This record gives sequence, structure tokens and C-alpha cells, in this order.
Amino acid sequence: MAPPLELRAIGKRFGDLVALDGVDLAAGAGEVVGVLGENGAGKSTLMNIASGLLAPDSGEIRIDGSARTFGGPRDAAAAGIGMVHQHYLLVPSLTVAENIMLGDPRLRSLRPDLRRHGAEIEALARRVGLPLDASARVAHLDIGGRQRVEILKALHRGARVLILDEPTAVLSERERAQLYEVIRALKRAGVGIVLISHKLEDIFAVCDRVVVLRGGRVVDAAAIAERGGDALVRAMVGADPPAGPAKAAARGATLLSVHDLEARRDNGAAAFAGVSFELHEGEILALAGVEGSGQQELAEVLAGLRAPVRGTCRFRGRVLAGTGAHRRRAHGIRHVPHDRLRNGVLPRRSLAENFLLAHWFDAGFRRRGLLRRRRAGEITRTLVRDFGVRGAPGGPLGALSGGNQQKLVVARELWGDASLLIASHPTRGLDVRTVAALQAALIERRNAGLGILLISSDLAEIWQVADRVMVLAQGRLRGPVPVGQTSLQEVGAWISGA
Repeated sequence: MAPPLELRAIGKRFGDLVALDGVDLAAGAGEVVGVLGENGAGKSTLMNIASGLLAPDSGEIRIDGSARTFGGPRDAAAAGIGMVHQHYLLVPSLTVAENIMLGDPRLRSLRPDLRRHGAEIEALARRVGLPLDASARVAHLDIGGRQRVEILKALHRGARVLILDEPTAVLSERERAQLYEVIRALKRAGVGIVLISHKLEDIFAVCDRVVVLRGGRVVDAAAIAERGGDALVRAMVGADPPAGPAKAAARGATLLSVHDLEARRDNGAAAFAGVSFELHEGEILALAGVEGSGQQELAEVLAGLRAPVRGTCRFRGRVLAGTGAHRRRAHGIRHVPHDRLRNGVLPRRSLAENFLLAHWFDAGFRRRGLLRRRRAGEITRTLVRDFGVRGAPGGPLGALSGGNQQKLVVARELWGDASLLIASHPTRGLDVRTVAALQAALIERRNAGLGILLISSDLAEIWQVADRVMVLAQGRLRGPVPVGQTSLQEVGAWISGA
């Protein structure tokens, strides 16, 4: 009997980037298939193709043995494919029933019978082991409850294969155990499940088979009973990359000291707890881990953009409690945000004006209360030349390519009396030449005494540039350890929770 979902030889490119190269994946009825891989391995691209969000460049999608072409998510949903994204697509002010019915193409009436539909939803919830009050407002549900609403939404629309994208990323231990029971109940009900995760705990808890992606290719596929944790970690991360440039000969004085730090996400869930480490002058300390594991929240706490729940941060021995981003910049603390378009630049403004975003209050750019725009333009032209940015300083930043925008952001943060740079994924999504240029700039400044906290999900990059590495996973910190005293497999195991 043909599986309800089968992906054959799927290929996908984005410009010169090969995201997927001949990937095969099948999910049978009542089967849980785990998909493992680092960030950038191709997991999300593959699932976006399966759910109709992207079209493959090559290969085919087969539903119940017949080749199908999806024009969009509605076609995939009509074929029985449902996807629960990591970031839930719910309206908090509406009820459970209203959220499940919202956007359902089968509803023709502008005023549907909420009571009848609510009773149908509750009956479905009981049948698959997901009891929920259809009249409850989503705003009053915890994270696990909201996730169950998303699952019910897909099932209510006829999903026979459910794709779960990092479903345990923001769940507590109790909620994770509840999700495992939900998955087992769905399996008994005959629903096929594709579970995308980076946690070995998830894979071994509920999966029948596992597929490992690396660099857009399937590097391992087997029944879960045939693989141990070490083998899966080796498949995910591969062999250690060649060593990068010589590391700093000796660390300088302690720049940043973090003790017992704890913070929460925007939704109130715990981001991390008990985080302690030191960062020194002339050192690149890498923070590794899959996105969503608390790295962004830690960077925001250190940059003064998020208040911690507890713990202390000291910069050159001085406590930073209550110190906002503006004052920390005055102390020499700089920040390259994880999303430059949302948090780092104004695309419609000029390169010089974007430079001034980070130096607006610097005394050198004001004279008698007036902004020295000419001086800002001169410095921006120098940075454009030194960092090889292709673009006119007076033109809009949005006219530049993504790589040139990122080079300007890094150059802006490194300019002046920077002592500590918090760099979140500074080379993500860039071409090889731009990556090499930015990595060289970081190493050069490291050698000149700058302390750098490099947040990256690319272990190969960490091995190329970092002196020490630590991992934030499941809200806890492992390390730091010198890169030369660990291995890719060990760090990969930390990331996977092994």
C-alpha cells in the first residue's frame, strides 16, 4: 500500500545555494518519521515543499502513490497534508473554535454555527486524545494548549499526515511529555507524522524511523532501533572541519562576567536559566545551538534590550544591572542583531544615516546641538571602502544586496571604541566571499584586543574562527571549552541533548 506522503528526489536551489539535492522521504499511515539535522541542513525547506509553501525545482510529490503538484498550502491541505509551524499562527483574542474555523476554505457561510462546529471540534479532540474546550479563548491557554489547537486545526481540515516543526522547542518538561502522548495517540489513530527536531530525546521517544539531513542531502535513514545517539550525532555534524587561522596567543583581562543569569521569552516561557561564563579581551567565544534555544534572548540581555529575571552581568568589573542599550554602547558594548532588517537598519534611509543609527548620541557627531552629517558621511565612505561595501553612501541602504547590508552593519558596530561585540549570526545567508571577508574582519579585531561573543548555528564557522565554544540547549549552558579540546561530535551531542 502506497504511503499517504512520499517525496522523491526533491531538489531546490535559491540562486547559487543548493538547499536540497535529491532528497527522499516517505511517511506511512500510523508512522512517526523523525527528521534530524543542523540549522541549514534543509529540513524546513523540505517541509515547506511538502506543505505547499514552496515548489520543488526537481523531483516529485506523491500522495497515495499518485504524483501531485501543489499550487499552494491549500492544495497540500486538500491532499491531507497539515503542518504545525514552530511559531503558532493563532489569534489570541478568538476562541479555540474560531481559530480552527478561521480561513477554512470549506466554510461558505459568513455566520457559521459556532455551537455546532464547536461540538464537532470537541468530539474530534476527544477522539484523538486532545481534549480542549472549544469555547476557551486562545489568550488564556498555555504554550502546550496553543500547540494542541494548531494540531486540531490541521486534523479538522482532514490532515492524514501531520508535519510538526520543532514542536518541543518552547515546551516545558511537562508539556513535552504531554506532546509525546498526543503523538502516540495520533499514531494509534492512523495519522502519519513527520517530526522535525534537533533533539535526540524527541526522536528516541516517539519515532519509528529517522532521516538525517546534512547540507541538503540525506546522509542517513534507518529504523530508530538500528541507530544509537552517537551514530546520529556523527551523521548530523560530519567530521571536524579543518582548523582555521591561528587562535589568539593569550587572552587578556576579563571583559564580561555573567553569573547565574536567567531570562524569559516574550510569551513568558523560560528562555534559559543558570547561565554563567566569562569573556576576555582578545577572544572569540562562540555560543552554538539551534535557533530558538535562548541565544537571541541572551544576546538581548547582554546588549541591554531585555531585562533578566535574575543573575548579574559585569563589564570590566562593573555591574550592568539596570543599564540600557544606550549606556552600554557608551561603554563600548556593540551588538549585531540576529535580524538586521527588523532590528538593525532602516532600508529607505542612506548608508550614512544607517551608520548614525548606532552613533546618534556620540559626542563626535554633534556640535552645539547640531548633527554633523558631513562627518558621518566621511566615515561611512571610509567604511564602505575598507569593508568592500558596494553601494553609494548617500543612496538608500535597501538598494544594496543582503551581503553588503550586513557588511555595513558589522562595520558600523566595529567602528570607534568598541570593546565587546555581540554578533548574532553575522554571516548567515551570505555568499562565500562575503563570509570570508566578515570572518577575516572579526579575527583581525580579535587579534587587536576586541572581545567577541559569536552566536552561530554553523559549527564549521565556529571551528574556523572561535577560541572557545559553549552551547545553549534546553535552557542550560554547556561549556565553555577551548575549541582545540573538544570535537564537532561532542558539541553536536550537547546541542542534541545527548
